[in-house]
Amino acid sequence: MVSISKCSAVTADVPNPYQPPKSRVDEVSPARELPPQPTTVLIAVILLSIMLTIDVMVDLTTLQDEPELARIPLVVSVAIMCALVLFVAWLIWKINSARHWARITYLLVLVCGFLVFAVRLAAGMGGPFQLTVGKLIESLLQVVAMVLLFTPSANAWFRQSRPY
Repeated sequence: MVSISKCSAVTADVPNPYQPPKSRVDEVSPARELPPQPTTVLIAVILLSIMLTIDVMVDLTTLQDEPELARIPLVVSVAIMCALVLFVAWLIWKINSARHWARITYLLVLVCGFLVFAVRLAAGMGGPFQLTVGKLIESLLQVVAMVLLFTPSANAWFRQSRPY
């Protein structure tokens, strides 16, 4: 009869073929902390989020009333609107995460939206008076938010938050 202690002594010298390989692991550098967010950026992000919510509600209520969208199936219109809303929400999230490119992209999207809105107004396709006034107020608040995103304190915050 072989004792257990003798078996373990014999097998201790033989390497285990099923043992995973050992490797040296370096410590991961700690995540870089963002500088404190200026109040102007916080207010701008809140304004942009409120405007996105209002825009979604207005667009959903007027989706059936748009004559130029009557030729497009409702499902396609809703899918396009959802994609645009998700894109804008993602941009707002990235702005809140101090991504400089996101505020520039949002500014370009906003300028393109203003151009489309101006062309529609000039062509007499602005819609009912209440909707046009609502869009003008919404546009004004978006301009205020963009001005807040380009204040000196916001510029410094976006500059300090760059990864390079």
